[in-house]
Amino acid sequence: MFSKNKDGKAGRKDKPCSPTIISEDMTITGAIDSEGEVMLDGCVEGEIASGRISVGQTGKIVGSLSAENVVVHGFVDGQIRGGEVTLSNTATVTGDIYHETLIVES
Repeated sequence: MFSKNKDGKAGRKDKPCSPTIISEDMTITGAIDSEGEVMLDGCVEGEIASGRISVGQTGKIVGSLSAENVVVHGFVDGQIRGGEVTLSNTATVTGDIYHETLIVES
């Protein structure tokens, strides 16, 4: 489960991990930090930092998102920082978006 990196520090093994799923009936207050994927259909009040974040149509976040890949189908009230940010035609975003690539569906 844990191994040492090349620099001798302990850490996780480099293997794919299951996505973190926040279901529609769940509300989280606080920060979420994940190296893998976070799939959000519920509500988060706080910040999310991850490798990939997907906000479903029922998903709502009041706080910031930070990931290499961000896909929004639901509601975001806060800042988005991502390498590639995709906004679907059902997305509602209130806040600044910092990106390398921005895709907006018609």
